[in-house]
Amino acid sequence: MTFCNGCAGIVRRMDELGRIVIPKELRRTLRIREGDEMEIFSDGETLLVRKYCRLESFVRTAEVVAKELARKTCCEVLVVASDKIVAAAGERRKETQGKTVAKALSDVLAEKRNVAFSVDGSYVVSDGIEIVADGVSASLVNTAGDVTGFIVCVGKGAVAYADFVILSAEILGTVLV
Repeated sequence: MTFCNGCAGIVRRMDELGRIVIPKELRRTLRIREGDEMEIFSDGETLLVRKYCRLESFVRTAEVVAKELARKTCCEVLVVASDKIVAAAGERRKETQGKTVAKALSDVLAEKRNVAFSVDGSYVVSDGIEIVADGVSASLVNTAGDVTGFIVCVGKGAVAYADFVILSAEILGTVLV
């Protein structure tokens, strides 16, 4: 570790192709996975790197889709991009929106496939946020062949609404093209 102006940092050398390795411990902490798109900014002499999320720029559309799905299902609906809840609808919307998803949910979404499964009484969607539920349905949001996020429905009867979740994800993916 090196210290610069009171800030701790890890020093890495750039190779001849301009690549810098992001240390494994930082990738794990920030939930950066192989294949994740990264966005690079310059702020004077500082480089800023963050996970790129196409879905974040379409939060309004995601909120409309989430609200309609929540109205239909009476469940909590989350639109997730890069492990962050970018839009939410339902009774816990204010608590969940903008939060990072819990590791268990992140692991489910990392499989990059549509899922529906039963749970026993509740499900943790983010650290400290547990939703009363008997099921979870999640569907990929595909935009021009790329997975840009997920729609997650958590609550009573969520598994029965898996087809609605898939349709909502398809609609959102189509709008984002």
